[in-house]
Amino acid sequence: MAGGGGHVLVLHGKRQCGELFEQRIARTCKSIHRDLDLEFHFPDAPFELPIEDGDDIPMRSWWNDSSTQAWTTTLQQLDEFLRQRGVPALSGIFGFSQGGALAALLACNREHISQQSDAYPTLAAALASVKFIAIAGAPHDHLPTTPASPHGILSPDKQCSVPSLHFIGTADVVVAPQSSEKLAQAFHHATVYRHDKAHVFPSRSEEVAALSAFVRAALSDNDGDVDSGEVIADGDGDGDKAAEPPRPFSPTEEQQDELESLEAIYDTDFQLLQQRPPMITITLHPSISNDVDDDDDDDDTSAKDTRAHLQPALTVTFVEAYPDAAPVMQLSHVGPLVGVKDGSDVERQLAADAIAHLSTVAKDALGMCMVMTLVDEAQQWLEQLHADVTSGAKDLTALTACLQATSISSSSSSTTKTKQQRGGSAHSSSAPSWSSVHSNDAVQSRRAAVARMMDTGGDEDEDEEEQRKWSLFIRQLHREVAAAYPAGHAPAYSVPDTTSSSSSSTNGSSGGGGGGGGAQQQQQQQHGGSDAGVWKYTIGLVGKPSAGKSTFFNAITDPKDPSKAAKVAAYSFTTIDPNVGQGYFTTPCPSEQLPGVESTPAHGFAIGRRRKVPVIIKDVAGLVPGAYKGRGKGNAFLNDLCDADVLIHVVDASGMSDENGVIDAQCSRDPADDVQWVQEEIHRWIFNNVRAKWNKCLRGLDHFVNMFSGYQSRPGMVIDSLKRAGHSLQDIERSMLAWGPRDLHRVVAHFLRIRFPILLALNKADKTLDYVDAVRATFPNDLVVPMCAKLEWQLCTLRRKGLVDYQTGGSGAVVLKKDPPTTKKEEELMSNVHKAVDLLHTLASSEHLQGSGVLAVIDTAVHQLRPPLLVYPVTSFETMQSPVVAADASPAPASSTTASAKGSNSTTTTTSTKSTTSRARAAPANVLAHCLLLRPATTVGGVYEILKGSPLHALAGDFVRAEYYDMATREGRQVRRTQVVTPARHILRIMTTKKRTHAS
Repeated sequence: MAGGGGHVLVLHGKRQCGELFEQRIARTCKSIHRDLDLEFHFPDAPFELPIEDGDDIPMRSWWNDSSTQAWTTTLQQLDEFLRQRGVPALSGIFGFSQGGALAALLACNREHISQQSDAYPTLAAALASVKFIAIAGAPHDHLPTTPASPHGILSPDKQCSVPSLHFIGTADVVVAPQSSEKLAQAFHHATVYRHDKAHVFPSRSEEVAALSAFVRAALSDNDGDVDSGEVIADGDGDGDKAAEPPRPFSPTEEQQDELESLEAIYDTDFQLLQQRPPMITITLHPSISNDVDDDDDDDDTSAKDTRAHLQPALTVTFVEAYPDAAPVMQLSHVGPLVGVKDGSDVERQLAADAIAHLSTVAKDALGMCMVMTLVDEAQQWLEQLHADVTSGAKDLTALTACLQATSISSSSSSTTKTKQQRGGSAHSSSAPSWSSVHSNDAVQSRRAAVARMMDTGGDEDEDEEEQRKWSLFIRQLHREVAAAYPAGHAPAYSVPDTTSSSSSSTNGSSGGGGGGGGAQQQQQQQHGGSDAGVWKYTIGLVGKPSAGKSTFFNAITDPKDPSKAAKVAAYSFTTIDPNVGQGYFTTPCPSEQLPGVESTPAHGFAIGRRRKVPVIIKDVAGLVPGAYKGRGKGNAFLNDLCDADVLIHVVDASGMSDENGVIDAQCSRDPADDVQWVQEEIHRWIFNNVRAKWNKCLRGLDHFVNMFSGYQSRPGMVIDSLKRAGHSLQDIERSMLAWGPRDLHRVVAHFLRIRFPILLALNKADKTLDYVDAVRATFPNDLVVPMCAKLEWQLCTLRRKGLVDYQTGGSGAVVLKKDPPTTKKEEELMSNVHKAVDLLHTLASSEHLQGSGVLAVIDTAVHQLRPPLLVYPVTSFETMQSPVVAADASPAPASSTTASAKGSNSTTTTTSTKSTTSRARAAPANVLAHCLLLRPATTVGGVYEILKGSPLHALAGDFVRAEYYDMATREGRQVRRTQVVTPARHILRIMTTKKRTHAS
């Protein structure tokens, strides 16, 4: 394939800059980079324009007048840019608007610039190899004075020989279409693409395909023999030379589910090319050895050179009726696999043979999600092809002669190629034929597999001894699974490094760029797939009745109105509908590392000047043994946990209540027993739900993955659970046919560990601490934190009444009322006050507790089980002031009025500090006020979208650049939009073309 790592200079338009333009055409460049292996470079124009109202930084222009000096300045800027980037040669130039006119001037003045190589040595050398230019919305006038534009107008008298592609919008009101057409007349090999849009660079799939085809042809055509004046497409549909793409449509829910599953399964091998209609590319990895003998002709050298880095790939485009209709398929880079030049006639014929085979497979799989099947079949076909060529069973030399004899020339158009690949040609007789898991024979296999899965597993209809055996198996399984994970931590997933890019801008690579690829690779994300964006962090409270969950809920949410508190009583099922409220975890404030900076957190401080960050707390009804079967209040309680990110199992550590939550002072129950059966209940809830639909699971891996979507899991979590359970994805659909209950139990155990990490909160520590060490010894790989929720709730209540001075998380409290009581009621009240304060001091002196332990429970669960990314947006590194947010917004993921489900007891929680909005308006006190709670894979661009979007509306305009505050150097360093934000780069300043202002 043409390309081979070439370089393209991309020139932005007037009143833009290199980085901004790079962001706007990122998808176009990514598509062409993937297809042609080209690297893009985005310089800044030399002339700054006056800053417009609301801009953070000045925009730029390639010339400020029509003088020769303006032209000289621009050439000097480009020469220095290419020298700094180490670009020895350019394959081509892209340009938009004024940048498009500059691209035309560079091509038309190439000979003149080469004569001035002493003044512009790097630029002159780079232009000498230019094979094409592609420009959009470019004017022919108002140009600087150059040999090709002596009067500021590009002259058509001496046509340029460089092949050119001109995108002209019929609705363009910035640059008249007639002006762009006149510029095209200055080129001998001009190709015009008219579209119905306005002043834009190509971005639609058909436009990008045309651009890619043009570049490919220009790079492949060494003689520069390109037809002149060809109109390759018309945006209004009148063009008849472009291949007709599938009609745009939004993907169905089933199609979207399959796309998400495919992304999780194939990870970096998966690329979504477009959304409407869905078009994806999956890189193939056939199991072969590189032992194909190459012929000694010149073409083989190219094949050897490209084989190392061009992997075969299957491109699939959904049609609207998919999966009831077969998708459109295209197979690329087959040639290098067998020593054939990529893009040659032989390779195209081999690809057509493969597509014909895949089309047959697709017909057998109609009605079912089939992309995974097609990928597997494509890889097997390639493996067989390689084996046939290696053994001599398939003679490529004979195939080449046959193609030549039938006049299949190497100049076949991309349209003809596409039609071949859509199934028009019969495949070779040597093409292998394999059975599919979706064949008719598989129906009986699936029925047998379902019967095997449903045969046993510890159901209520089995005898007591059988159920006991399965219970022991599940509990032992969880101990084994727990040992496979880091102690006290949920398993983490590496975030793909997004710093490597096919493009580089003026400020993108050195010094301020921040590098950071290694740091990003080490950054952990806790969910599979694309886990980024605002995190509405939810903590679910589970446990048996009367363990103290509702008391703990009240203590951590601290409702100001006692009537809004969750009901607390010493009997089962006090809670029916879930209590949902806003609580807080705490984190060190960045201001502690910034001398002279006094932060004003929107939600205030806790003990030790740790700032409070809001999260959602959800208290579900107590569980009893057999809840997964509907016992007690049924598994509806378990369903209330689906949106929880972590679980806190509130355990009655006093041992004074039975498994049903009945309080008995004479009871002496081991808390470890409660830990095990509650874990088993949640396990069986998931296991039974999946097993009940086992027939659907067997339709394919994507269906199995979707079975877990109801738990708000990401596909990557299920995939990782399979891998950790010892299953290979290579042939998972066939292996699942042989699964029994134990196989599914093992996958569910890993899934539960990944999706619902649990902290054990040993409550009622004021009664006894005897069980703490025993529970930790029984569950060495779990987090165990003792607490006294009742004490914390008492202290919160007394603080609200003004009787004690107490800071959440503290190890001490001060009695404020000094006067002796005058009534019996006051005497009882003050007695309770002193008892609570004395108990706090006693517990704090224990080696097991931190104060009441309640804040330690929340902090440990958040920071160790599933740590979020905390980002502090600022407008200035000097003042560290936060941006102003909209009047009705709070940057916290949980709003100050807490989330609630239908029928739930919704608790409204406020704070004693001023509201977020009040603080934001009270500049200059608005210092590090806002803390965004985000998912760990969030990029800088993602933070920009969050700040710009609803409900914050803290930014406006286009993203220009971003910087993070380097704590070590005490200065700002540039960070690219595509980089994942890390904890070391959590103070961000994002600059845009417009500022957001709010009326006071």
